[in-house]
Amino acid sequence: MLKKIEYATLNDVVYERIKEQIIDNVLKPGERIDTDDLSEQLGVSKTPIVNALKALEKDGYVTINARSGTYVRCLSREEIEAIFDFRLVLEKLAVEKSIGVADENVMQSFLKKFEKIEKNIVDTKHMNISILEKYFYLEIELHEYIISLCPQIIGDQIQNILDLTKRLRKLQLKSLMEKKGQTVFIAEEIQSHIQLINAILSGDMEKAIGCIVFDITKTKTEVI
Repeated sequence: MLKKIEYATLNDVVYERIKEQIIDNVLKPGERIDTDDLSEQLGVSKTPIVNALKALEKDGYVTINARSGTYVRCLSREEIEAIFDFRLVLEKLAVEKSIGVADENVMQSFLKKFEKIEKNIVDTKHMNISILEKYFYLEIELHEYIISLCPQIIGDQIQNILDLTKRLRKLQLKSLMEKKGQTVFIAEEIQSHIQLINAILSGDMEKAIGCIVFDITKTKTEVI
């Protein structure tokens, strides 16, 4: 029994490592995934690699062709729109569930971190990759915390939808920074998250839902 648990855990670890490379755009859309290379890089046999790739195909990250191999999935415009639309519906429900349930200390901690990033931008009058990375991961952490307040069977499904948008979101933020070279776009987003946190803390469901709608709709528009 212990060996089966360890084996399943290895599959999960390999799954997360490959997914992380896809989200970080190390493995790019349309790129062929070499199982031999992955096996060597991760120091595991091909079996957990194959199992992980099957799971990643099911979750929408790769496509497996029996003849030509496995490729990082290229999402169509229609698929991207659908993913964000479903994410919006599900996260609205997650926000509703968070009212009166979210831990005040945890939310206050998020609030301080967002305010600190906002202050750093104002003080430096410059947006760099380091600040952008901090904002990206803090934003994801907040959304994941809100999702974690849902029953696990529902939260797992919302989490997968969120994960599918991470790579798009990361590339979108970097692209906006490169094009504008300014901090205006990120200042609006930070404020929307600060308002979301305050709305959840005060129990203002209408305001909280408005904030999440603004956030995800804005991101969808910019990504597309």
